[in-house]
Amino acid sequence: MRGLSVIKSASHHLLHLFEELCEFAAQIKLNKELCKLREIVERAWQSLTSIPEAKIAALKCDLDDIEVFVDPLRLEQVFRNLFENAIAVSPSPAEIQVSSTLEHFAERRMIRIFVRDNGPGFSSEQREKAFEPFYPTRRKGTGLGLPICNRIVGQHQGWLEIAPNSEFGGCMVMVLPQSTGSKLVKKSSEKC
Repeated sequence: MRGLSVIKSASHHLLHLFEELCEFAAQIKLNKELCKLREIVERAWQSLTSIPEAKIAALKCDLDDIEVFVDPLRLEQVFRNLFENAIAVSPSPAEIQVSSTLEHFAERRMIRIFVRDNGPGFSSEQREKAFEPFYPTRRKGTGLGLPICNRIVGQHQGWLEIAPNSEFGGCMVMVLPQSTGSKLVKKSSEKC
């Protein structure tokens, strides 16, 4: 029976890798709509219920009524990947916090979204190579999650970056344009 379990696990891993390779190679098409960012974050968090470690992890979401013009399924995918990475590297129970600020970049209003964890942060090598294909930032990763997320955010005319390490653990930063018709009700002053 143990051999069957090992084969089933390896098969699942290969299928996951194949799916990520296909997604990495595919063109990203967006179906944008005006969405509440908090709802996207909450759906991404709820989708992690099958991960045992997520059952004891805690999410604190300080986003209030931020609305953005995005593809909600694709953005949910990005948050899910960031959450999975944070849970994988953080001590149990993982503590994840999502917050935001409104800023200006080159005459454009942008929303900077922080996804912090209570893990060890990033090594200098991870900072340098995190967005390169096949460079895993977690032990059981394929190394395609962050490059795919970076492409998705890039298709939204934004970007992903790693914030400087602090005493609070790791912090990924997603920057998205604040589209016409979107609003940011609360400007948070939190930084990583």
